[in-house]
Amino acid sequence: MFIFFNTLNNLYAMSITQDEAAPETVLRLSELMRYVIYQGQKEEVPLAAEIKYLQDYLELQQIRLAPSVNLQFTQDLHDEQQMVPPLLFIILLENAFKHGIEPAPEDAFLRIDLQTTATELSFCCTNSVDPDYESTHPTGIGLTNLRRRLALRFPARHTLRSEATADTYTAILTLNFTT
Repeated sequence: MFIFFNTLNNLYAMSITQDEAAPETVLRLSELMRYVIYQGQKEEVPLAAEIKYLQDYLELQQIRLAPSVNLQFTQDLHDEQQMVPPLLFIILLENAFKHGIEPAPEDAFLRIDLQTTATELSFCCTNSVDPDYESTHPTGIGLTNLRRRLALRFPARHTLRSEATADTYTAILTLNFTT
């Protein structure tokens, strides 16, 4: 939801200045909203649909934040039709932007690596951080809710861990598809 409100505020500013990117921004935002409303209610979606959602989110963020973010999204997929619960990865990306990219200095970066095999999925998200930001901003409920969803859907078949340094934060989610 964080992105929706920020994007609407940006759209307002874009419409006042008659920015040429406003129509594309509206289209991206509507695609994201459509996915959340229709696909987000399903138990599972093809991984390809989830990746498209993430790519749309990233493109919208790049429009919103300007091209100063060094963004890399690598994928090594065994089967892009593998079924996954919708909206699992977006929490990690939203946190990367909210707590890392937006308050970070101008040389902000985000590296996303998604890999799958026949039995496992690994999603790794590493972003730049402002060392002073976290100490002054409380954490939200996104990761707590993600942990609950994972415990229900992948009991004893997932890991979610994080690693932090002075200038980076990494979240790593692993899912085991075998039962």
